[in-house]
Amino acid sequence: MKNCLKSSKFWLLISSLIMIIVGFCLYFLTFNVFHYNQDRYVISLTIIAIWCVVLSILNMLLIKKPLNLDLFNLITPFALMIAMGKFLIPCLSPIGIYFTVNMGDMATYALGVPRCISGVAFYILAITLNVISSFFSIKEREVKCNEN
Repeated sequence: MKNCLKSSKFWLLISSLIMIIVGFCLYFLTFNVFHYNQDRYVISLTIIAIWCVVLSILNMLLIKKPLNLDLFNLITPFALMIAMGKFLIPCLSPIGIYFTVNMGDMATYALGVPRCISGVAFYILAITLNVISSFFSIKEREVKCNEN
């Protein structure tokens, strides 16, 4: 397990999981500010992505014979990309109003638009970290992680 903590793939997956959770919290904060209904697709796809990352991390830490989890590395970025798109689409109108015309409740837009932009940025960072982690080999690292 000590060797596993030195693995780059492990730390990339941990940081990707943190980015997903922060982006998910910003999703809820954004939609509470704008008083929109939460999209069930964003919620379900983000939970699927979190579950896939957690299973990949647990596979590295707990299982002595590593499983081939390339399917999870494929599911996670696509689920996050679709969730990010569904997250961004309702925010486009407030972003446009905030940056072009001074109309409406500007205090609401000033509070919600930065949260939306930073939430989408966290989703993009999580996708990037997850894709980078998929390029690291899992079989050699996981066997070395679980021998100790």
